[in-house]
Amino acid sequence: MNLKDQKRFIVWITVISIMMILGGVSEAANYYPLQVGNRWVYTPSYGDGTRVDTIVGTEDVNGTLTHVWKREESAPDNYHEKRWMASDDESVKLYKIWGNMALTPAVLINPPVTVGKRNPQLGETSHLEMEIGDIHLKTDSYVESINDVISVPAGTFSNCVVLREMSETTINGVKDYRYEKTWYAPDVGPIVYRRYSSNWETVYFSQELVSFSNAGALHIDINTDQDVYEVGDTLKAFASIYNVEDCQMAEIYIVVGLSDGPFLFYPEFTETVKPVLAEPINICGSPFASDYLLAELLIAGAFPKGNHVWYAVLVRPGTNVMDSKNWLSFDAAPFNVK
Repeated sequence: MNLKDQKRFIVWITVISIMMILGGVSEAANYYPLQVGNRWVYTPSYGDGTRVDTIVGTEDVNGTLTHVWKREESAPDNYHEKRWMASDDESVKLYKIWGNMALTPAVLINPPVTVGKRNPQLGETSHLEMEIGDIHLKTDSYVESINDVISVPAGTFSNCVVLREMSETTINGVKDYRYEKTWYAPDVGPIVYRRYSSNWETVYFSQELVSFSNAGALHIDINTDQDVYEVGDTLKAFASIYNVEDCQMAEIYIVVGLSDGPFLFYPEFTETVKPVLAEPINICGSPFASDYLLAELLIAGAFPKGNHVWYAVLVRPGTNVMDSKNWLSFDAAPFNVK
């Protein structure tokens, strides 16, 4: 394993340890929700753009139904990985791992490693030590807070768990030490990943949540073809709708939030609050719509510069879209116009 692969593996291997206390299936709060279609977008990536995590499907691993969690770091880093995980009433376990720079083909974790427990408690500690081939990992974790409040581009989140962890990874006799904290919001998942100096005073790197879509049975997903646009570019916005259980009625709202404040409702792009369709629709099947091209917008010179956001919301029929209690599913896709 070369030096670059070692570093990429270390980036992955600490994921095991930061999940050691979180991720259970407590009905009160689920800090690592496993549901096909869930999607988290973070900035910055180890590349130049955003990091995107998505649960892309399920797979049987030695008789256990696992969820496949895919992580994508943008160019020029271009690191991709998949983790096969399963949860029960007690814990979340890791069954298999794949990475395009070091872990190809996928590595089976046998026996599976417990990476999450229910109901984290303030001050709770945990120790993990494991070997995969010639790689040896030791990690000590500590629950620093269970009610932290933190603001990131995706919003302000309360009652967050803050997990602090120190890890030692040995690969071919070479040791690497990492000092990290991760913030988890209940029923959302990881909000912030930060790496620190050994004295916990200097933040070397931080990935913050930009948008998320926790699927549930019914969920909507929206994305753009680029993160950054310039005058003359054509913006393309796509949406997908999934329903993995029974058919359900919903109204669809697509909105562009401009940096200077106005919310423009698709398809007329006016401030008049109205759904995409005049009548609610019965959403059946998964996918109900996949990568549907909503709009192609030419970025002209008059288009406002700055950071803007596409929003997609599924709402209970006949209810107020401006009240989040009425939402069945929500997603956001930020973009920048230079």
